[in-house]
Amino acid sequence: MNTHSIRPFLSLFLLLFLAAGNCMAAPADEITRAVVASGAANVQSATPAQFSSGYTSVIIRVKEARRCEYLTAAISLRPDLAPQITAATLRARGGIEAKDGIESKDGCNWVDSTLRCALAAAPAAKEAILRAALEAAPEARECILAFGNAGNSGSFRPPGVDAGNINSTSLGSINPGNFAGQNNVTSGNQGRITICHNLTTTLTLPRPAADAHLRNHPNDYLGACRP
Repeated sequence: MNTHSIRPFLSLFLLLFLAAGNCMAAPADEITRAVVASGAANVQSATPAQFSSGYTSVIIRVKEARRCEYLTAAISLRPDLAPQITAATLRARGGIEAKDGIESKDGCNWVDSTLRCALAAAPAAKEAILRAALEAAPEARECILAFGNAGNSGSFRPPGVDAGNINSTSLGSINPGNFAGQNNVTSGNQGRITICHNLTTTLTLPRPAADAHLRNHPNDYLGACRP
């Protein structure tokens, strides 16, 4: 085979190589362009608000299968903003369910996949990431607490709760009696539902989380726990 016959194959190989390189670099490049468009001089000097705004404008358009790829790229660009990036990713996926009170069709999977990806990219920021997730997706509180308490890495305590208030290592249930003047918490505004957990602990949760909780805990029931 002479040089002239080899040349087309080399050209094709070069094009394929460049295309593959562009695909691998696409998430970071796309995020960088969006952050600059949000008003930042560059990614490194962007404020948390500028970076989050630019990243959000990108992640809301990304298909589910590639969200981890984009989240990882964003954390690689600004590891100090891992909690904010995780929160933006959760809001992009769960915002419709939270706003309209619609339960996610895949249960905790959408939360778990995002948190697994974020912690793989920034394992040292676990607690900050989980706290940011709780704030960003309160409708998925049960899922986030269960994720944080899974495995042998120790229990995760949500903000403002001491160890004595967490009475379930798998759920991170909170004793509402420590936050109110009585032991029972009744459902009231903003679509929150009162349920009795383990026959001893009264919880109030957003409706989607309460529905999911009752499916996962068949012995629990609606209403405050009975004396």
